[in-house]
Amino acid sequence: HHNRGIALAAQGLFAEAVASHDQAIALKPSFAEAHIDRGHALKGLNRLDETAASYARALALKPDHVDSKYGLANSLSELKQYEEAAEIYRSVLEAMPTAAGVRNNYGLVLRLANRPHEAVDQLKRALHDSHGQPFIAGTLAEALLHAGKSDEALTVLRASAENSQIGRADV
Repeated sequence: HHNRGIALAAQGLFAEAVASHDQAIALKPSFAEAHIDRGHALKGLNRLDETAASYARALALKPDHVDSKYGLANSLSELKQYEEAAEIYRSVLEAMPTAAGVRNNYGLVLRLANRPHEAVDQLKRALHDSHGQPFIAGTLAEALLHAGKSDEALTVLRASAENSQIGRADV
C-alpha cells in the first residue's frame, strides 16, 4: 500500500495516495514513512492541518527523522505558525548545517516572526552556502529591508544581478 501511495502521488492522484497510505498505516501504525508520505500527499491536496499532523505523527515515531521535521516545519510555516516552524527548522539545521534551502526557509520564518536581525544572520549564511542563489539573495534583501538596512539590501541585489550576468556570459 505504501509504495502504491507513492506512485499515486507521483501521478498527482493525491486523494488516492492518501487512501493508500491510510491502508498502509492501518496495517502497521508504527510505519513512520507511511505517515511522512501521507503528509506529502495531503500537502498536494492543500490540507495543511492534516499535513502537519501526519508529519508530527511520523516525528513521534522517529524523533530524529529529518524529512519529518522538514515537512512539519514547512507545514507550520504555511499555517503561519512561524515561531514553531523556526524551532523545527533550527533542529533540521543541526543535522544538515549547510542545507541552504532549509536555512533560507528558517530565515524567512524568522523574518515573518518579526525577528529581522536573526533572519538576516541566517539568510547571509544561506546565501554563502548556496554560492549566491538569486532567490536566497532576494529573501535576504527583503529581510535587510525589514531590519532597516536598505543600503545593504541594495548591495545584495546588485551583487546578485552581477553574478547572474557573469554566469550568462560564461555560457
